[in-house]
Amino acid sequence: MPTAAAAYLAPLSGPEQRNTQRAYRSTLRALIAEFAPSGTPFTVAELDTETAVERLTAWFGDRWNHRAAATFNRHLDALRSAVAFWIDQGWLTTDPTRRLRRRGRGPDRTRALSVADIDALLDLDVPLREKTFWTILYETAARASEVLALDIEDLDRRNRRAKVTRKGSAVDIIVWQTGTARLLPKLLSGRTRG
Repeated sequence: MPTAAAAYLAPLSGPEQRNTQRAYRSTLRALIAEFAPSGTPFTVAELDTETAVERLTAWFGDRWNHRAAATFNRHLDALRSAVAFWIDQGWLTTDPTRRLRRRGRGPDRTRALSVADIDALLDLDVPLREKTFWTILYETAARASEVLALDIEDLDRRNRRAKVTRKGSAVDIIVWQTGTARLLPKLLSGRTRG
């Protein structure tokens, strides 16, 4: 089994694949420690038996079930990638990980702020620049970096909109509401650039 693991990892030797190789090597070392400890002869072909599938499934669960879904899935993906390589080489005929399932991510426990919380935040006695910034972010759902990159020339105040460059260089239009429309003239009073 160590030879099969080394053969699988060999193509992942480039500098851009160093982290991938390290992560996959960690998973395969754990597999070898379980199935071929201290050089015990165990070939990859022996994973083709139903007994080996049961053992691998139990071992994998014992080893990673208590970990976060992302960790569990990372190790499963590493193992499945090696198995696919071994099948391509003709060293295995079936997938011994077939009983294992990727785990879903945990529930998103983040909550949106209530309208009352937003109103309280926007009613705080803070400098006009911050109040305007928070208001336009809330009303447009734009990223902070998108709003901060705006110049006065980018603003279409009459139509309450501006052209922004989104993540990935996509150009989009953001549209604001009354709160921003009331604050912008105060913030930009007398300014024509910037």
